Amino acid sequence: MAGRADSIAVAAEMAGRYAAGERVVGVEVFRRGHIHSSYRVTVGEGGTERRIFLQKINDGVFVDPDALDRNIRSITGHMRRVAERRAGDTERRMLELLVGDGGATIQRDPDGGWWRAYRFVEDAVPAG
Repeated sequence: MAGRADSIAVAAEMAGRYAAGERVVGVEVFRRGHIHSSYRVTVGEGGTERRIFLQKINDGVFVDPDALDRNIRSITGHMRRVAERRAGDTERRMLELLVGDGGATIQRDPDGGWWRAYRFVEDAVPAG
């Protein structure tokens, strides 16, 4: 079983695939998730840092990560179009999937695990 340092190292490697050429400067476990392993990642440097919300998909729960990815892209795309028509702060209200290496929104790690990433919304509180 991989230890915490191993999981942080793998998360940092995977975050690099979504960092759009920026340097990964920090990775921390994000404890609010219930299903997936989640991380708050800082990329960039010199005052131009931004954050990424990175998740390792729990493929014990979601046995078809490709179908999960298609579903979340469909839902978030539809919701973004509706929100844009209604005007509003879509940057804070809408999930934004990030595209990783090769143009895919999900990426596979060397051990076969599946990952996805979103633009991190600072100070967000989930509805519900």
